[in-house]
Amino acid sequence: MSKAVALITGAGGGLGSAIATALARQGVAIVGTGRRQEPLDALAAGLDGFEVATLAQDMTTRDAPTEAVDFAIARFGRLDFLINNAGPGYPKPTVDTTDEMLDLFIDGHLRAPFRFARDAYPRMAEGGCIVNISSIAALRGRAGMGIYAAVKAAQIGLTQQFATEFAPRRIRCNAIAPGVIATDMSAGRMDDPRFRRLMIETVPSTPPVGRPEDIGAAAAYLCSPAARFVNGHVLVVDGGWSTTHYLTEEALTR
Repeated sequence: MSKAVALITGAGGGLGSAIATALARQGVAIVGTGRRQEPLDALAAGLDGFEVATLAQDMTTRDAPTEAVDFAIARFGRLDFLINNAGPGYPKPTVDTTDEMLDLFIDGHLRAPFRFARDAYPRMAEGGCIVNISSIAALRGRAGMGIYAAVKAAQIGLTQQFATEFAPRRIRCNAIAPGVIATDMSAGRMDDPRFRRLMIETVPSTPPVGRPEDIGAAAAYLCSPAARFVNGHVLVVDGGWSTTHYLTEEALTR
């Protein structure tokens, strides 16, 4: 049997790279896409010795899904896993969200994952898996998250719908909802007192901030035979933030 193949959008970023690494270590061939070639080259260099192919593209363009699926199958002969990971960050409150930002977030977090899954499904090997990278912002309202929270919640709806519609070919679909993960995207917020109070000092976990590898391990599990009976599920990886009412001792005595 040929080696399984995973298509990962946003593969050059912190989460995408960690997901690619975790899957590659499970023996999966990686097809990584992203807007810029330089991070993709860094991914390939970091996975030297593994089977990796990269494709620079704007995932929101009309032909991007078909181009990526064609590329994966031309390079490796099959497609087993789709990881919808890419999407813009840095949301603003609803009243500060322009129509241009609205379109950007809807296109990146909702329209593109829908189109990638729609185009990939007919050509995926039976028994494959789709993983949508959502967010804990989809699970609880929080000030300032605006359209980002809404489209991340919509990704969970997509996950449940894909799990239903893609069942005839035994293709599962699950989502991961990361909490605060130490990436370049979150680095600028770590020293913000308000962000720390709301998102870090409320995590009943040691450490209170996750690593990209935590998300990579979650994606690798969902794509593995161990998760063969997991479908339509949201795997929350947030240290307990979304399910507890917690404050650190430091916060309680401040």
